Order: sequence, then C-alpha cells, then structure tokens
Amino acid sequence: TKVNNSYYIINDNNYLNKNIIPIITKTSYNEWYLTQIFNGFAQTLPSTSSLFIPQMINLQNIQVVSFSKGCYTGQEIIARMQYLGNLKRKVYTLKLNGENIPLPGEDIYEDSKNIGTIAYAAHSGNTVSYSLCVLNT
Repeated sequence: TKVNNSYYIINDNNYLNKNIIPIITKTSYNEWYLTQIFNGFAQTLPSTSSLFIPQMINLQNIQVVSFSKGCYTGQEIIARMQYLGNLKRKVYTLKLNGENIPLPGEDIYEDSKNIGTIAYAAHSGNTVSYSLCVLNT
C-alpha cells in the first residue's frame, strides 16, 4: 500500500483475517524493493511487463499463476512452458558495485553479449546495490 510516498510491509507471519492484526512497518520505496529482492520476489513494472513470462520471475513458485483455471491472454504459452518446455531464462539476484542503480528493463552485457535483463534494483549502501535480473541459462 502506498501512503505519502512511503510503502508499508506487512509481516510475513501475520495473515489478514478478523482475528489477526498484521504488524505494519513503514519503510522507504528502496527498502521495499530490497526486501523483495532478498526474498526472490520479482514483480513486473510498466517498463518490464512485456519482457518476462511468469516462470522467468518465479511467479509459479509463489502460486500467483494458475495452470488449470481460467482463460487469460498468454495462457497457452505459459502452460506449454510449464508442462513441456525448458526455461531458457531465470531470475537471479546480483550484487552490484557502483553508485548508479540500473533501470528496470535494462539489458545486461558480458563481453558485448546480451546475457539478461534487469527486473529492478535497489541501493543497499553507498556503493552497493542488489538487483533481481533475468539471465539466459
């Protein structure tokens, strides 16, 4: 939930129901992303929405994709990848040195060869940042 340019993280050990009140911690946008990066949770942003299929960013592991219900755009491709295909790109966490944070959707190069794409990144210190990226396997 976004409130006054800040975000709230709900403690993982609490579930929303009428008997439990979640523990809420106010945090910065950067800390929100760091928490997601360290937990391996990649989300799509407007700049990356057409770059990844759910399996590339592990959405099937947190059960946000149904392979048996509903009808949605891209369902056949996603189901085919789940049951028949070999995934050629997977999400990884990278530790980056330097003051600049790469932008979501930026390509990653090694020896002028494209090896992946940044999902998003966040600062963890003055010259250290972490990123979730989708790399070619």
